Amino acid sequence: MSGNYHHNKYNQRCSGGDGHEVEEQHRNGYGMEMPPRPMDQVAIPAMCFFCFDVLYCELNKLDMPIDPSFTNDAYPLFVTWKIGRDKRLRGCIGTFSAMHLREGIC
Repeated sequence: MSGNYHHNKYNQRCSGGDGHEVEEQHRNGYGMEMPPRPMDQVAIPAMCFFCFDVLYCELNKLDMPIDPSFTNDAYPLFVTWKIGRDKRLRGCIGTFSAMHLREGIC
C-alpha cells in the first residue's frame, strides 16, 4: 500500500485492487469500499430559539435579532414540527442541498 492516500470530500479513502489507495466517490459522496460514517448531530436548542426570535421580529416589524453564536456552516437541512404529548408530526420541510444554517432556518 502506498503512503499517498487520496481522500474524498468526506475524508474517506478506498483501497485499489493493486494495493494502492484510490479515490472512489459516488454522487452522494460515499466511497465504494468504505461504509458511510454516521453523521454527528448538529442541531442545538439555540437554533430553535433563533427561529422564534426571527419570527417574532418579522411579525412585529422589529430589527432582526443579532447573529447567534452557533455555527453557520452549510448542511442539508430538515425542520420538523411535532405537537402534543405523543409528539405527532405537524409538519416538515427541508432540502438535501447544503444551506448555511442561519439563512436556512429563518
